[in-house]
Amino acid sequence: KMLADMTVYAQDDALLIDTEPGMSQTLSQLLDRYLLIDDVTMADVTDHLSLIAVHGPRSTDLLAALIGPFSPLNVPQHLTRDVHGIPLLITRTNRTGEAGYDLYVPPEHAGTLWSALLDRGRQFGARPVGLDALDVLRVEAGIPQYGVDMNDNIIPVEARITERAVSFTKGCYIGQETVAMITYRGRPNKLLVGLRVEGEAMPARGSKILNEGQEVGWVTSGVRSLSLDGVIALGYVKRNYTESGNHLTVVVGESTVGAEVVELPFYRPQRSEAS
Repeated sequence: KMLADMTVYAQDDALLIDTEPGMSQTLSQLLDRYLLIDDVTMADVTDHLSLIAVHGPRSTDLLAALIGPFSPLNVPQHLTRDVHGIPLLITRTNRTGEAGYDLYVPPEHAGTLWSALLDRGRQFGARPVGLDALDVLRVEAGIPQYGVDMNDNIIPVEARITERAVSFTKGCYIGQETVAMITYRGRPNKLLVGLRVEGEAMPARGSKILNEGQEVGWVTSGVRSLSLDGVIALGYVKRNYTESGNHLTVVVGESTVGAEVVELPFYRPQRSEAS
């Protein structure tokens, strides 16, 4: 079972864990259960850090204009910089399928950093966006979110995240045998797929996915894609119906609409990071 989805940043004297909103207390309790040494303390630092995300094909150029040249980072590498007295933790992330970074900054400096990014970003066409736009980009990139597209009833191979989230070389850990067996020798009962939904109706989370009237899965995320000019969704379907091109139907309100299974991601960036 997946109990959380998180990124761990190894710092000099601490491990900073970035997880989904609302998961900090649950995750702290889970980690405390396996705490085997005494000189470790855990603290929720949510209120002590603000996060500004910079994503897009020119994000590296914008960041370099703000902090100066830096060596290329791969997900999830990070670096620290002091910019005009503002301490920054800069992490390489993949939230949208494009080049991207998360900038962690003390809350009292977040406004200053935001203004500096917008000012420097004019030459790169940078624009402010909100969580709704970020969610559309996430779905277009086929990136599942814990608490929305994943929970403790989903295993990593079903969510197609084993490549980025699971190690098969680090040694024993809880659940390793089951995850490895399903990955290499098993056939998962269901898989996360992309759906191109007909019409303008937006399927809600949990909407049933049908094949000839029989339930074969459910929707987890639905958005209107500006890049594709239509409604798209993420959802789980039984393994017999996961092939791209399969035509299914989705329950929307009191009716059903057609939906085609498509390969993820829905949208691939057309320009390189250096463009």
